[in-house]
Amino acid sequence: MRKFLLNTNLQVAACLLGLISLISWFYILTPQWSRVDFTNSRSQTSRSTSPMIPVKENEANGIFWITLKNQSQAIAPDRLIMRVRGCITNFAINDKIIPLTSSNGVFCNRLEGAPAPAAISDYLKNENTWYMAGMNQGKTYGFLLDKDWRDLRMWPALLLFAILFGYFCYLVMPFYHRAEKTFAAAVFTLALAIRYYFVFIVSPPELSIYSDMAAYYNRAVELSYGSFTTRQLFQPLGFTLWSWLVREFGNWELFKWGQVFLSLGTVYIVFIIAHRHLGKVAAFVALALAAVHMPQVSLATLHLSETLYAFLLTLSFWYLLKISESNKLVGYIGAGFLLTLAFYVRGAHSFFLPLFGLWIFWRDRKNIGRAFLKNFSFAVGCLTLIIPFALWNYKMVGQAAWSPRAGALNFVEGKCPWKDNTDSRGERWMSPLFVFTQETTARKWPRPFSDDKYFWQQGFQCIQENPAVLIESFRSIYYLAAGNPLWPANTTLMRPWMQTWEPLFYYLILPLTFLGVLIRRPQARSFYELSLLMILSLFFTVWFFKSENRFRVPFDGFLIMWSAWALEWIWIFCGTKVALYLIRDWQLKRSAIR
Repeated sequence: MRKFLLNTNLQVAACLLGLISLISWFYILTPQWSRVDFTNSRSQTSRSTSPMIPVKENEANGIFWITLKNQSQAIAPDRLIMRVRGCITNFAINDKIIPLTSSNGVFCNRLEGAPAPAAISDYLKNENTWYMAGMNQGKTYGFLLDKDWRDLRMWPALLLFAILFGYFCYLVMPFYHRAEKTFAAAVFTLALAIRYYFVFIVSPPELSIYSDMAAYYNRAVELSYGSFTTRQLFQPLGFTLWSWLVREFGNWELFKWGQVFLSLGTVYIVFIIAHRHLGKVAAFVALALAAVHMPQVSLATLHLSETLYAFLLTLSFWYLLKISESNKLVGYIGAGFLLTLAFYVRGAHSFFLPLFGLWIFWRDRKNIGRAFLKNFSFAVGCLTLIIPFALWNYKMVGQAAWSPRAGALNFVEGKCPWKDNTDSRGERWMSPLFVFTQETTARKWPRPFSDDKYFWQQGFQCIQENPAVLIESFRSIYYLAAGNPLWPANTTLMRPWMQTWEPLFYYLILPLTFLGVLIRRPQARSFYELSLLMILSLFFTVWFFKSENRFRVPFDGFLIMWSAWALEWIWIFCGTKVALYLIRDWQLKRSAIR
């Protein structure tokens, strides 16, 4: 047995080494830029590491110029694709004009990509200066030069990557039967292929750097320059730090692989939770649904916090279920740490923390002393992040802020009639939900959005003036699933895929979710109670603040597990009834013959 485990561990290590080596190979093939200078129509110059940047606040459409220097590549792919936002009218490398392959010589909004001129590959092998001129048309502008997966240096490596990944999954699957391990590994490989296809080929994150995506990007740029101001405290800092560190280490190539594997990690955690608490059939159903769940795939194609948040949220939930089966206090410290870490990426589960503390008191009501110790340990875990974060903020900006400032403005949006808000510095804030509901009442505020104390006061004043808004706010629960599309996926190349997926969500997953909630499984008491608390905390969060379809997506793993449990119950219930009917019919026919 020991020899078998040693052999398996060696194979797992070899697979991991092979996968890391292939990712390094893909990175080597990706064009990299040592310097990128943008000049807009106002002759304002900015420097970037990417030739695709967001339009600045209040920047009008107009001419732009890009000057780039590429890093020399020992190996450059022969086939490249060029994606463009805005229009590229002139393109030259050094002193040589490169003709663009279009009917009028102008590249405009080629988001899906087009074959790059063949001569470009040779220029990547040495350092050269590239010049471009064009017209921006809002949102993001610039160009993206990327490797073509059909290149001879790419597709064999991708095929080998899929084989190694599939075998790695086969080795680590928690099953003993070969058929089960093979099926699970095949589904995980399919999930990998789906995520690679959409994140790298269909809609790379660099193409959509505007609105929230641009806010994260700009704050990460500020961090790279050593600038830490109150702007960094407006939204949760976790994803900004993650994006900055990953792209500093491996540019957008590593960030995209991070999105792929974080999304796959969410799929895996959903699978092992279902396998442990709901049964084998439910685990396979949950795996299949999570593998092709387009909302989470769509958000993985964007520079947004939801993919990292979904992973941390499901990881925290798995850990909570694990510690609920033991009485070790150190586990509750880890739970507090994980949930707080997720909070600093996105705070949609913030009310779950006190609910979890109350749940501990209720579950251990016969031993209140032990319940107090567990809650104390849980609080220590939370404070291990909260206190250093507050002290850091006090040192950097003179304010001991421990939570994001955007909560106050979200509170105003949800409880006041003004949905299109502009602060004293000219920054505008409007939720896409209110565009779809056509609530566009605007207000210019005399204070900056970072003054959260002022906006909390304004929100509570709105409640005093109109208490009925507390009842009206229950509509936010409805907006988690309906009444608005999944923004911003509905504005990218993922839109047709989301439109195809929506009927499956509304007519299969949601009804099965309701059925799964109604069917209690005595062996899965902790799963049932904690998952309900997690969803109830989301409901309370959107009622208290505001809602969007996007807020629900990181919690979709819970809907998938409930749906899978409902399908397993239907299978067992209906299968038993059908089997009994067939046996009885056979017995009646046999009696008639006699």
